[in-house]
Order: sequence, then structure tokens, then C-alpha cells
Amino acid sequence: MARAAPMSGTAAAALKAFDAAKPFLTNPLHLSKGKQWFVGMFLLSLWFLLQSLTSVVTMVVNPVGFTTNLCFGTALFKASFFALHGPSAQTRSVLSVERLPYTMLTFSTLAAALYVALDNKRFGSLVFGWMHLAAFLVDVCSHVKGGAHVAKWVLSRYLALLRFILGRFGIRYETPGWIKAMTAPPPPTKQTTKSSGSMLSYLTSSLGMGGASEPGRSKRVDKLALRPCALLLQQGEQTTLPPNTTLVGARLVSAAEMQLL
Repeated sequence: MARAAPMSGTAAAALKAFDAAKPFLTNPLHLSKGKQWFVGMFLLSLWFLLQSLTSVVTMVVNPVGFTTNLCFGTALFKASFFALHGPSAQTRSVLSVERLPYTMLTFSTLAAALYVALDNKRFGSLVFGWMHLAAFLVDVCSHVKGGAHVAKWVLSRYLALLRFILGRFGIRYETPGWIKAMTAPPPPTKQTTKSSGSMLSYLTSSLGMGGASEPGRSKRVDKLALRPCALLLQQGEQTTLPPNTTLVGARLVSAAEMQLL
């Protein structure tokens, strides 16, 4: 039996160098398994999305292919984040109170679009494909800072257009409650200044003399500021007001009022 020829020094050195560089060639960034799956599915989702969105002719001529590529792209996009954050953490995130309406909207339109596309329905694929694309863009925009308000505005206009179109055919469309909660405007900000019960309290609070005392403010000044009083002066008579006094108003007194006073 012939024995293998001994390896030369150069070949042995090259083999050792290849073994040392092999981890960097297969995984140059030293990513974990979850991140490797994330990168792979994310890039594949971008490929499907570009296939469906880069050609307007394909959307019109082949709506089934457009919707199929769109559904595969959005599904891989969502699945990539499950691989990145882990199934449990990502499930809690998408089912949270803030994200649940967007999750329901995206996955319900995804299921409808994929169903009509696999059934090879051209018109249904075109309609539900565009509906799923709008829902997916709203979902993505809601993750961006300030994008949630834009997403709510776009979704409200979209629902108004849908109600208008269905109304032309005599169909009455009622928006589901969870979508209404998602598109509702934000609650008004609470005012820091409390409303006053009387005109005098309003004036004193606006002039900074009423309400809670500020640090370093004298209690005596607060008591004086909240003590209303009136002065009755004759015509031409002069007087001086004490410190920390604010003149709210003045008017002439008639002779009949003068006799009563």
C-alpha cells in the first residue's frame, strides 16, 4: 500500500493559514446565530420588496406576482426581527398595547393579500396588495420618531377614502374600534395653571400673587396679596398705596352711591 507523500513546508503553512482565516471568511463580523438569521432574512426581504415595488408595469400587468413578492418580503421582514430579538421578546413587543393595532392591521391584510394571490385572483390581488402595502408602510413609519403621528394621519385619510368608495356602492362601512383607538388624536396637554373661581383670584394668579408660594417667598406677602380691599376717595384727593399692592380697577362713584357708602 502506497503511503501519502509528506506535505511540503509551504503547503503546510498555507493550510494552517487557511484554517486560521476560515472563521473570518465564513463569519467575518463574528455575529451570533440570531444575528446571522436576521441579516439573511432582512436582505432576502429587501430583495422581494424591490422585486415587487421597482416596476409599475408589473403591478398592473402581473398583480398576482406583485402581491406574492410583497407578502413574502413583508413576512421575511417581520420574521427577521423575531430572529434578532428572540421569539418571546418580539412577541411581547408586537402584542403590547401600543403595537397591537399596527400588528393586527399588518397581519390581517397580509393574510388577505396572500390568500387572493395564491388563489390567482388578479383584481383581488391588486386591491388587497395595495391595502397590505399601505398597512405595512404605516407599521414601519410608526417605529420612527414622529412617524406615529404621520401614520395615524395617513391611516385616517385612507379609512375616509375607503368609506367614500364603499358608500358609492351603497355599502356602509364602520371602522373597527381598535382602528379608531389607533387613529384617535392625542389627548390635549394638561395646563399647569389651574382655573380660578373668581375674577379676583384669576387676576392675582396671573400677576403671580396667588396660588402656591414659591421658594424664598414671604408668607406675609402671600397674605397681603390675597387680601382684597377698596378705597373711597373724593375728587382731587391723593393717597399712597402700601408696598406689594396691585390696583385692579377704578371707577367714579355717583352721588346716590356716595350716600349709601
